[in-house]
Amino acid sequence: MEDEKINALKKIVEEVCSVDLNNKTRKRDHINARAICYKILRDVELFSYHDIGKSFNKSHSTILLCLRDFKYMLLSDGQMKRNYEGILSLWKGITEE
Repeated sequence: MEDEKINALKKIVEEVCSVDLNNKTRKRDHINARAICYKILRDVELFSYHDIGKSFNKSHSTILLCLRDFKYMLLSDGQMKRNYEGILSLWKGITEE
């Protein structure tokens, strides 16, 4: 069940952000897209840092540090904020059905 949720969220984020989350790049658009996934999985789905990290092949500390800086990322990047808000509303619409 958890894997299905993660894959569904990844698909939505990839479509909205026009990125491939399986790509191991450090380009800003990929970093932002992964951060959006982490934030939704943590805050909405209540996944642990360890479980989120495992699904993205990252350590739990990478997830923790990214989420610590998430609010600053939104403040400095208007497009990321719009993407996050759009994805979050899509996700809540899907999961509430």
